[in-house]
Amino acid sequence: MIKKQPDLFVFMHSSCWLPFCRDAKQKTMIKLGTMITDKVTGIKGMLTMYQVDISDNKHYLFQPAVLNPEDRQPAKSFWVTEKRVIGGEETTVVLPLEILDTQVEDKATGFNGTAIALYYHLNGCIHIEIKPKGIIEKTGESIKPVEFDIRRLKGIAIKEMNSNEFEKSKVETPSPEFHPQIFNS
Repeated sequence: MIKKQPDLFVFMHSSCWLPFCRDAKQKTMIKLGTMITDKVTGIKGMLTMYQVDISDNKHYLFQPAVLNPEDRQPAKSFWVTEKRVIGGEETTVVLPLEILDTQVEDKATGFNGTAIALYYHLNGCIHIEIKPKGIIEKTGESIKPVEFDIRRLKGIAIKEMNSNEFEKSKVETPSPEFHPQIFNS
């Protein structure tokens, strides 16, 4: 069961995405950094990331609280849904969900397409996954989506940060490392 915290409202006033918000939405979720048990596997661990896609499907990246006995590295993380979570506490965050299902472009590379997923990291940073239209002519496969820190993106639902906001956000919510993808196409 999830422990509900009534009247708890976290507003990420200094996060990496707030200056981008045009019409952010409140989202109830399990607090990241929470130690929980995965109901399916029985493994205990921590929720380290939240993902929501354009169909409002929600997933959490779960890091098992165990080291691999062969190489002493952390066990591989995997995605779970809220129904698999035993324990944890509920919280409310403000997320720029209005970006989902809009056209966005990476300012550094020009990679562009539809924003198909939003990733909310443990440190408060937001990444957006972009899926371009079209196929790779040689293979006939669709072009794979790519995830970008929101600070790199532009689009109708994204407001540009000024240089002071940008520098402040890099210090307060640095962009996290790469993580496994939920969808491969």
